[in-house]
Amino acid sequence: MDKDIVEYCIKTISFINSNKDDYEKIIALLFKELRDHDIVYINKKKIWYKYNKNDKKWEQYNFKILLSKITELYEFFDDIMIKYLDNENSSLNNNNKSRFKSVSRLIASYIFEQKIDMTKLYKICSNIFSIDNDI
Repeated sequence: MDKDIVEYCIKTISFINSNKDDYEKIIALLFKELRDHDIVYINKKKIWYKYNKNDKKWEQYNFKILLSKITELYEFFDDIMIKYLDNENSSLNNNNKSRFKSVSRLIASYIFEQKIDMTKLYKICSNIFSIDNDI
């Protein structure tokens, strides 16, 4: 398994551990990890920006584009996390592995069945990606 994927799995375990029943928050935290520092929400203006690496400048961004990609996380929670827990993780005992696999499968199920509250997810992301300064 790729070391970056292993890192995301380790961080996701900590997100699940801290927010076991808040699937929207777990997903928002994972989005933040995946999009580290290239998307921000300007709190004062209530505007999203994405960093254009080619032009080296910040541009307004429609955050709903990222939210629409939530289905891409289905495979991560339903397959990759399970494989990581079964094959890569040696620090957790079997009870904890079972618990994390169960929550991961539930999140995958919620994504697949479109039960994730997108309004709540947007609000949590606004908070997590928020900065008070202008860019």
